[in-house]
Amino acid sequence: MTPLTMAASYGRSDMARHLFNHNIDILEEEEMNALFFICIKNDLYDLALQMVGKKSTLALIRNKNNETGLHVLARKPFGLGKSW
Repeated sequence: MTPLTMAASYGRSDMARHLFNHNIDILEEEEMNALFFICIKNDLYDLALQMVGKKSTLALIRNKNNETGLHVLARKPFGLGKSW
């Protein structure tokens, strides 16, 4: 597990964003895809959106359960209503 993946997994949004911005060019496709779903799972929506801005195909990829990011987000009961 990379430091970026670990930061996202633990919901450390500031650190994850910092590491993402410094590692965007060296992330492998599989790591980027996994990181996208980790961000959604852990409510790091700003980073997930930033990732889609850098790589628009993330909006269409599917995880191991054949779900897109939108499917995962739709299952979250309070995903978009979380107070910051």
